[in-house]
Amino acid sequence: MSNNIMNIQPSGQISRVNQEMTLVAVYPAGTQFVNLTPHVLSVHTNAEGSIELYSVEYGEVTGLPPEKWKKGVVYITSGMVNAALPHRSDVVSPGELVRDENGKPIGCKGLRK
Repeated sequence: MSNNIMNIQPSGQISRVNQEMTLVAVYPAGTQFVNLTPHVLSVHTNAEGSIELYSVEYGEVTGLPPEKWKKGVVYITSGMVNAALPHRSDVVSPGELVRDENGKPIGCKGLRK
């Protein structure tokens, strides 16, 4: 595998996918949570100190040119935007993360559809 790196600068335009959040449950104060992510997670609680659980439905994508707007152009978006547009061959997201010796992301291996 090559050790070459291509730095792709941000365009200044950000694409997003709208989310419709629906409250489906509430974890009462005192519930034990085990965080299996590599970072601290600061979850805001409701007035009773409980954590609310939501389901999400993804909707319209904004901030993205129409399909085939420019021939030969590929748009790098977040994984959520990419997943919301499986039919778009011109939309991709970062591939597998490359991490440093401390586990901090420092890049990605290619791109993914």
